Amino acid sequence: MDIKNIPLADLRDFFTYFQIVTAIAGSMYYYKYKDTYLKYFLFLLWYIVLNDFTAKYYSLNINKYNYFFYNIFQIVSFSFYLLLFKNAVKSLKNKKIISILLACYYISYLINILFIDDFFMDYFSNTYVIGAALIITSILIFLNEILNSDKIIHINKMMVFWISIGLLLMYLPNIPFNVIRNYYKNSPTIPYIYIVNFLLVFIYNLIIISGFIWSSKEQRNYF
Repeated sequence: MDIKNIPLADLRDFFTYFQIVTAIAGSMYYYKYKDTYLKYFLFLLWYIVLNDFTAKYYSLNINKYNYFFYNIFQIVSFSFYLLLFKNAVKSLKNKKIISILLACYYISYLINILFIDDFFMDYFSNTYVIGAALIITSILIFLNEILNSDKIIHINKMMVFWISIGLLLMYLPNIPFNVIRNYYKNSPTIPYIYIVNFLLVFIYNLIIISGFIWSSKEQRNYF
């Protein structure tokens, strides 16, 4: 099969539309987490949908360079996830550590926008890698705290647990991809890597939907 004939646009469109399903599921189960910090997760899910469709329209009709949509999305989503795990942990020490991680991400983003990449012409791969690594770190802090508490018994009932698993499966493979993407832009293997990236996003959404379904109705008990 010729790699150039792989319908990447069709795959991207499918996964974009599938994110609508995730946002709808989040809306249907909003009653479970409306009294917790997770209530902002619903806004993030619909923002993802709006951002993807707007970015696509912009690139097709106005300017092919739509990177700034995803640079903005990056700081919004990474900020949410880091703050989510800061709210989910109970230890003051762990909360301070995650606050430091968040500050480190903001500093890296500021340095990147001032000295490295063009906000409108480049995708911020550097800050993506840093942010993903910091989120993974915060997830490990969260999971370690859960493993050492009585909440471990009900871990599958925690929506934040499902989110953490989805993020781990999405970000761990994506870190090396974002490291190499700038060095192999013209490589014939890049389309295959994008397919893997789309599949990871799909798996993440499946896990989030599963979390909405299987998590407890009383999510405030876990915050």
